[in-house]
Amino acid sequence: MSCFNSPDAPTPLGLALLMGVVLVLTAAFGWLTWASAQMLRQGSDRPTRPMLLEPADIGLRLAEVVLLAGTAWAVGVPFATLGWTLAHWPRYLILGALVGWLMAGMVNIVALERALNQRKAARSQRAERTEGALDEDALLRLLAPRTRVELTGVLAALVLVALGEELLFRSLWMGAASCVVPIWLLWPLSSALFGLMHTAQGRFGVWMAGVVGLGCGLLFWGSGSLLLPVVAHFAFDAGQILNIWRTERDAARDAARDAAQAARHEAARAAEREAERDATQAQET
Repeated sequence: MSCFNSPDAPTPLGLALLMGVVLVLTAAFGWLTWASAQMLRQGSDRPTRPMLLEPADIGLRLAEVVLLAGTAWAVGVPFATLGWTLAHWPRYLILGALVGWLMAGMVNIVALERALNQRKAARSQRAERTEGALDEDALLRLLAPRTRVELTGVLAALVLVALGEELLFRSLWMGAASCVVPIWLLWPLSSALFGLMHTAQGRFGVWMAGVVGLGCGLLFWGSGSLLLPVVAHFAFDAGQILNIWRTERDAARDAARDAAQAARHEAARAAEREAERDATQAQET
């Protein structure tokens, strides 16, 4: 897969142009991550639709895919180096889905245990909120779908998310850059960058994304195909979104049930008070 010291490598000028575009887009991702973090720190209100369904977000991701893929094609990087192949696609679809769901399940277990520990610490008044820390609940409000239509739209948007991020961090940072740097050095570097691009999710999100990046990078390196990490990435994100969807749905259901019980209890108390007033008036007369 690597074109390191290969006669099929693109010209130095073409490769420099491609990596310049990659660096600019990586820096743009970094800025967007910083802006998202600032928005979360300020405690912004929940938008009218999930962030992934915002036209601006969809447009930026489409532009990213077109620009990266177009530049890589224009400078002549071999498709095999970029992992642009559909060889073994049935196997990779199944394997990628299994790996992605497995990673999502492990992360959900760790996140649940972490949330339980935080609640215990808060109850014992030992937890202190770090100044400037990110509000993970605010991030969930930005991502969580509230209806089945939104859920379907978010899952569709995740295809574009997985394709764009894997194209940048695996196909280009690991594939194209391997024309000048050994891929075994690019694997941890691209994974670290991928983790840092998720600082809006807090330290746990950075570590989580870094580990997922290592996994997707290993899939890309071992298979020579971009399809496998794209499917794994999509399955991981879909698992996270579905977990958020179920959590929000269950919370809304519990809140509605509690509100109905409180209303019935208040109605019963009001009826009791009315009966007591009627009995008092009857005694007085």
